[in-house]
Amino acid sequence: MAISLLLPTRGRPGKMVRCYESIKNTVSNTNAVELVIVCDENDDETIVAAKKLYGLPTTIIIDEQKFAVEKWNDAAKRCTGDFICPIGDDIVFETKDWDIKILEEFKRWPSTIGLVYCDDNTWHGSMTTNFFISREWYIIAGLFPDGLRHNFSDRWFDDISNVIGRRVYRGDILLNHMHYAFNRSVENDETYAIQEPWKNHDKQYYNDTAHIRIQLAEKLKQRIQEIEKC
Repeated sequence: MAISLLLPTRGRPGKMVRCYESIKNTVSNTNAVELVIVCDENDDETIVAAKKLYGLPTTIIIDEQKFAVEKWNDAAKRCTGDFICPIGDDIVFETKDWDIKILEEFKRWPSTIGLVYCDDNTWHGSMTTNFFISREWYIIAGLFPDGLRHNFSDRWFDDISNVIGRRVYRGDILLNHMHYAFNRSVENDETYAIQEPWKNHDKQYYNDTAHIRIQLAEKLKQRIQEIEKC
């Protein structure tokens, strides 16, 4: 499996289905992209909708209600892809053959250690939203720290990729973030509301852990040197 997309979801079966269908309709090879969907055990409507999805290799994890970061980390442990991308259920893939373009970028690095990120129709490359990393990166540095809950996950990878000096922005690939704050959704629903109280917590954790991101970046740089020195 080439690419694994990690998709936590809660209370938004329609958005989950929209995201899934957009992936299926834009990917060049439906057998080379897998979805790992994480549902809450008390979210029956979403579970039913997830089980009806078809067309892509899909794993469904049903577990107790957790923070978004925990769900991404759980999905990462179950995925099989060589490359990993955490996404939200409010993302819509709009660029045909995006998977080919992403894989092309990783060929520039013999170690595959680097980060490729896409346009989200908001930040336009100024922050690493909608990013892909390799399994080699994940093995060395993991995905998200347990201390984060919902927010600052993009900035975590923004900092690490800056330190190692390996990031590529593909502005020609649009993964449209259909967030209500960007006037692309009419509702500030329960799932968004759950995240709001944790913004200050996540900001403080992020500010207090710059040294951890530097340590992880140094580990990645060391591995790059080991693999690519030849």
